[in-house]
Amino acid sequence: MNDQIRILFVDDEHMILKTLKRLFMDSEFETLTAESGEDAIKILQNDQPVHIVVSDYRMPGMNGVEFLKIVNKNWPETVRMVLSGYADTASVVAAINDGQIFKFIAKPWNDEEFKRIITDAAQKYRNQEHNLEIISAWKLIEALPLALIRIDASGIISWHNQKAADVFGQSLSGKDIKSLWSDSARLITATIAEGEASGHAIINSFNYKAYTARIVRNNTIEGLVLVLEERDEV
Repeated sequence: MNDQIRILFVDDEHMILKTLKRLFMDSEFETLTAESGEDAIKILQNDQPVHIVVSDYRMPGMNGVEFLKIVNKNWPETVRMVLSGYADTASVVAAINDGQIFKFIAKPWNDEEFKRIITDAAQKYRNQEHNLEIISAWKLIEALPLALIRIDASGIISWHNQKAADVFGQSLSGKDIKSLWSDSARLITATIAEGEASGHAIINSFNYKAYTARIVRNNTIEGLVLVLEERDEV
C-alpha cells in the first residue's frame, strides 16, 4: 500500500501555490493544490486520501475557516492547518477553540519552520496520533506580537496572554472589557451579530487595530476572541 503523505495546499493566489509546491519539491511528500475551497473539496472527494490540508484564510467566497470546518466534518482524520496574516488571528483562534484547526502558520512564514511543522504533522498522522494537541496551535498563536483576549458574550474576560496584560498594565481575568476600553461594546455587538468585526483602539496613549471573532460550538455562541495589534497611527 502506498503510504506516502499527501498534502493539499489551498490558496487563491497562484504564485503562493507555486512557492509552496517548490518548497516541498524534493521532499518525501506528494503535494496537491487548489485555488478555492470548492476546488479543494472536489479533490478530497476523490478516492486517494489526503492526509494534511493547509489552507489560506482570506479567500473569495468560502474562507479558510469555513472550508476547514467542512473538512473537519467529512474527513476528521485529516490534519488541518491554516495560513493567516495578523488581521485574521481572532477568527483563527476562534476556530482553534472550536476544534476545526490543529495548527496555525503565520504569514509571512519561515521556510524551515514551515517544513518542520509539516514533517511533525506527517509523523503524527503516521503514528495515528490524529487528535493533535490544541495547545500546540495556541503556542504558535501566543508567539505572535499580539494581545489576545478571550471574553464571554457579555464582555467578561476569561483568558488573556501576557501581551494583553502588558497593553492594559494589569491582569485582566474576570474583568469587564468595557470598563477597560469603552468602545469595545460596539465591537462586541457587531461580532455577535456578524461573526467578525474590526476597529481602532487607543489604550494608554497607544494606538491599536482591534479584531474580534465569535466562538461558536454546537450553534451556541460560547464567547469572543479579541486581538489587538499595535499600530504607529490610527
